[in-house]
Amino acid sequence: MGNDRILGCFRTGALALAVMVAVTLVATVGPAPAQQPGLADQVLSRPEQPRPRDCYNANMLELGDCAVADFRLADRALNAAYKKARGDCQDDRNRALLLESQRAWLRLRDADCGWESDLYRDGSMAGLKAVICLVRMTRERTKYLEHAFDP
Repeated sequence: MGNDRILGCFRTGALALAVMVAVTLVATVGPAPAQQPGLADQVLSRPEQPRPRDCYNANMLELGDCAVADFRLADRALNAAYKKARGDCQDDRNRALLLESQRAWLRLRDADCGWESDLYRDGSMAGLKAVICLVRMTRERTKYLEHAFDP
């Protein structure tokens, strides 16, 4: 078998794997019972992979790895911003309101990203779209929390 044919088989296999990951992610995005983990929890529960070197020239599988790595970083930054905001709260009532707000936002984020992913439910981009949405919304929430105490 020639090198071109081997590379073609590899690319086809990698694309098929990316599609399977996307379909699995989309299948788990729908409405879930309260005890099931949310979309973000499902993404974070996957084994951590090294970030591909070149996310700008990546194939579908590598794009997914890039997006998940970006989400892991965004989630860590969000957790740090939340802990700081919690520490800066003036009293227990204010901390309870922050906790209520954060829990509501987490539900909103998972619902919004599930909806965005569902727009692509019949395509290979659905799973990637969900993770990209998680990254975007998590970064936005982090900025919000970091500036919540600004005058």
